[in-house]
Amino acid sequence: MNRTLPRICAAVLTFAAAPLSALEPAGVIPLERFSYEKPEFAIETVNDSTGTTFGKIETDDMRSFGLRAYGSLRDCAIALSYDGFTFRGDDPATATRSDELSLTAAWLGPELGGGIAIARFGAGAGFRAWGDFGFQATQEYWHSFLGVMRPFPTAQAGASFRPFAYATADIAIRGGFPVEAAIAIRELVLGSDGLESSVALFISRRDGLSANGLGLSRQDRLGSFDRNDSLAAEYEEGTWLVAQAATGLLSLESAVNLDTNFAMAAIALRFGGDASSRGAAEPASPRQELTVGTSLLDSALATSRFLVFDPGVEIHAGIEAVSGVARFLWDELGWPHYQELSLAAEVFAPGRDSVLRLAPFAGIAAGFREDCLAYAELERSELVQSSKGFLVKAYAGLRLFDIGIAKDRGERIALDAGLGLSLVAKAFPPPALSLFLRASLCD
Repeated sequence: MNRTLPRICAAVLTFAAAPLSALEPAGVIPLERFSYEKPEFAIETVNDSTGTTFGKIETDDMRSFGLRAYGSLRDCAIALSYDGFTFRGDDPATATRSDELSLTAAWLGPELGGGIAIARFGAGAGFRAWGDFGFQATQEYWHSFLGVMRPFPTAQAGASFRPFAYATADIAIRGGFPVEAAIAIRELVLGSDGLESSVALFISRRDGLSANGLGLSRQDRLGSFDRNDSLAAEYEEGTWLVAQAATGLLSLESAVNLDTNFAMAAIALRFGGDASSRGAAEPASPRQELTVGTSLLDSALATSRFLVFDPGVEIHAGIEAVSGVARFLWDELGWPHYQELSLAAEVFAPGRDSVLRLAPFAGIAAGFREDCLAYAELERSELVQSSKGFLVKAYAGLRLFDIGIAKDRGERIALDAGLGLSLVAKAFPPPALSLFLRASLCD
């Protein structure tokens, strides 16, 4: 790929910000993690295996796990990040792993301008450390829990410590429309000769506590990096398609690299803050509900984005993505996993008007499923077989609880349990039953 133009752009631009936390250099505090008048706390998990991308063979290489915590008040924020990296590489002799810790303090300036364009500038500084901080034991435990017996590197990359500083600029173009465009630019200056930069263009819409966005983000690197720097970020270069959805407390973010088909996803919970800063004064219509769920029969993670209509009964319509391990289809040749992407519609009966809701619901979904059997060694990952088919699901369940979190903001959390049947228009996999639990966050 010709990198001349991106490198020239990165050298000229001075400020930046990427819209997806999963794509931020570890330690960088994104704009949405700052509060206004009231203290705010957020916790976020980042993973490459939760980003649904069809045709992806390896889902547990590179950034295997990330956990971030943010605290902010007015124009100041701090962040602590912990990432675990797994690098199989092309040669078993060079396969390695590295854990990364970062601590950051940042400042965000006031809004500048007015009318259709508003700009905000900020800066931050901190340190990043690489070494053995315990992620290997966590990964071994998690793989054992899932029943995944694939080999992974055990050799640790060398330890190192690096201070860093960065500057940010965010420009929002509004003009009184319900949809706004944002241009975000960042350059992260490391304590070496290296420079990480990103440029993003984002289109978003907010209605009450609900927010949705879609955009492109370009990640590039300039200069020379040492061994740990290169391990931690080099593979994330390229152009990313980014999608976001949020509803007050919960936000779901996902991205796919258009150059490599590599995927990332982030799930964040946000507490406190100023309700008025998130548009809570204007109720969303239709409301939005985001769900995170798991199957009790397979090792799977499901995320859903629903719009909620209420013409007498609640009707939920949206999209669901599932990534999972076919635990009962284990094969000596490799590692079976699957991904699903479908459109779904659900109908909820009224239920009880209390915390113990006991509202029955039924739903149908249609989309696509891909089943893969991958052969994984330290030096390579090879697709043994793949099966794609049209997916149909029917399910029913019970909304057990429905709890209001903050009445002034209208945020609610609900817990659902259900049973479903899925059919794929292929001989593999066979029809399957699924018993699931899911937590739903809504405005």
